[in-house]
Amino acid sequence: MSYYDRAGTVVDGRPAFANAEDKANEEATRQAIEAAWGAELKRYGGHFDAIDWYAVKGGKIAAHVEVKARSHDASKYPTVFLNFRKWHSLLMAWQYTGKPSLFVVRFQDSIRWIDVSRVDARRIRMGGCSRIVKAKSDIEPVIEIPIAEMKVLGGPKQ
Repeated sequence: MSYYDRAGTVVDGRPAFANAEDKANEEATRQAIEAAWGAELKRYGGHFDAIDWYAVKGGKIAAHVEVKARSHDASKYPTVFLNFRKWHSLLMAWQYTGKPSLFVVRFQDSIRWIDVSRVDARRIRMGGCSRIVKAKSDIEPVIEIPIAEMKVLGGPKQ
């Protein structure tokens, strides 16, 4: 199923591109992160917030977490993109709270992550959907992140 075939609707009737498989991937990723980091992930507000999750450990916020899922192995492409607006929100959350902001990507063969403070925003380009689906913002500035710079979840030095 392609990205464009996943359309559903949100409460106000606008299209939403998430289905049961997307939700299952997100839940599996959440569980893997919780197990690896010994923290509980809680969703920030609704599904359209600037940041997906925050991690709680010992009753305190430990990190801010943005999660993406890809339908291919980590070795298929050299980079993965993070929307500039998401990077900006994650960076501000880190700077204002002092808690790390992490970008986590679930590939078919692994889950990888990077602290946004280590992301080089000079790798910016236009990206996103290959065609406008919901709005002109479907094609927007993204930051290319080399997958080789990401850590494997559950790997050394977590």
